[in-house]
Amino acid sequence: MTKQYLLLDTVSEWDAANQQAEEALGIPNANATQYAERHTIDNPDHADYGKHILPVTEEVAHLFNGQTLLNNPDGEWYTDPEGI
Repeated sequence: MTKQYLLLDTVSEWDAANQQAEEALGIPNANATQYAERHTIDNPDHADYGKHILPVTEEVAHLFNGQTLLNNPDGEWYTDPEGI
């Protein structure tokens, strides 16, 4: 399974989802201090401009059942073509 992405409206929603993933994976631990680093869609021409991006790995995807997970970034999230 490839990495999927969840778009969240607010920083607090992103923080809560990230914390949920960290708890499920037992992070922090010897291998990781955090689950993800927050990125924000910064392309003002994109419909989801300003939303916060949480990468969702296979190990935590079940935590987000019922939410729309995107299979791939659409390439238009960033004004910088390098993206995430």
